[in-house]
Amino acid sequence: MTGSKPRTLLPARWQQAVESAVWPVLPLSMLTTTPTTFRAPREDEWPCIAAWAMAEGWLGRQKGVPLDEVEFAAILALPGHHNHCLADAQGVAAAFGQVWIDSSGGVNLVRIVVDPARRRKGLGRELSRLLLREALRHAQGGPVRLRVRRDNTGAIAVYRALGFRENDAASNVVALAMVYDPAAPRP
Repeated sequence: MTGSKPRTLLPARWQQAVESAVWPVLPLSMLTTTPTTFRAPREDEWPCIAAWAMAEGWLGRQKGVPLDEVEFAAILALPGHHNHCLADAQGVAAAFGQVWIDSSGGVNLVRIVVDPARRRKGLGRELSRLLLREALRHAQGGPVRLRVRRDNTGAIAVYRALGFRENDAASNVVALAMVYDPAAPRP
């Protein structure tokens, strides 16, 4: 329909923030700027990061419940979850991920996502490298685990290149479990 706004899954107040942050035409140099900062995401960046996650079909905390505004805020506040983003030279968040220390002390990389407009530029690799470094600091010599959708072959290649190995016993039809053992020999 001419003149109608595109449909969105975002709540209205988040959509406004996303549109003001995403829709202006950006110079190509801003889209390809090498990221320079690994930091916690700012609250004003949550709507954009949530939009990336929702576009990927992330689920909420309960199996089968889709991610929404309330769920995303709750996920960011979960105990043991350390939120990180990779920002470019202008300070704009380009990728997001969490290091999760579970109740048994296990260290995991979770909820890794890159701005769809900036994919295939090495941001996922750089974020994953920095998240792994942060996770190893918490792991104190122990392993770091993650799960990745089996159809996400690009991410699987990144994790393998970083030294993660498949853990078939913890995998299922949808998700491949992987583990990084700092004591394992590297090729």
